[in-house]
Amino acid sequence: FFSACCELMLLRICLILCLVHALHSKGHSKGRYRGPMDASLYDKNECLVSRNKPRKPLGLEFCHWYNQEACCLPAMDAEIHEFFEATMNLGVACSPAKEAIKRKYQHVLQWVCMSCDPKEPDYRVLDNNSNTFTWRVCKSFVKELWDDNGTKFDDCGIMLQNPCDGGKQYGWNQTKGGWEKITDEDGEEVPVLDDWDPYMCGDNLIIPSREYAIGLQGGIDFLSAIRMPGLEDLGFNFIVVNDEDGPCFKGYDPKGFSNGASMLILPLGLQLMLLGAWFAMH
Repeated sequence: FFSACCELMLLRICLILCLVHALHSKGHSKGRYRGPMDASLYDKNECLVSRNKPRKPLGLEFCHWYNQEACCLPAMDAEIHEFFEATMNLGVACSPAKEAIKRKYQHVLQWVCMSCDPKEPDYRVLDNNSNTFTWRVCKSFVKELWDDNGTKFDDCGIMLQNPCDGGKQYGWNQTKGGWEKITDEDGEEVPVLDDWDPYMCGDNLIIPSREYAIGLQGGIDFLSAIRMPGLEDLGFNFIVVNDEDGPCFKGYDPKGFSNGASMLILPLGLQLMLLGAWFAMH
């Protein structure tokens, strides 16, 4: 079993190195997956990020429970993986490779994988007045995630990414409890780096139960603070509805996260250490 896992890691590391090489090739600018900005151009049954109808993907490594049918492409799946790793950069003791941590954060993972959900077009509603979308989220999903007060996240917290708006950096103002544009000593707004990555504007460790209210609204505010890879370009807005009131996002039970996913979200350094041990054995 150990040998098989190491061989799987070797393959994935090779794929990662190929991806890194591609990202740094001439003419390629690293950045967000971008699609058309006019929501009215989408067909009713068209997936947001792929512009296709839901279909069997070539292969999703991270949001793997959608491998039979999905709305996202492998590149989007890789970006979600990158985002989730940044969100869960909480130290070795809080690694999502641990079963107890996986169980606590499973709804966060399901949330960021929403763009891969083949049912995504069903609960996406077009506002004809503003040419924007609103996603319908089931109340049961928010309740299960927040569990009334969010204290299940107290032991580890969560890394929330600072928003990047108009090429400016934001920072969390603890006193005011909100985001503010960062300014230098002259009061000038600090720009982000050229060729910026969507997750390069900094992050902040947040203890959700201390930042958001008790009850359903606290869970809604918590989800609102988590940026959505692939969905935010059109302006990600959602409403919470009763489950019986029509199509809405319910999440998906990944059944404990398969071993494949567990290996994938191990830190790359740890994967390399295990790979070295495998080579030593051979």
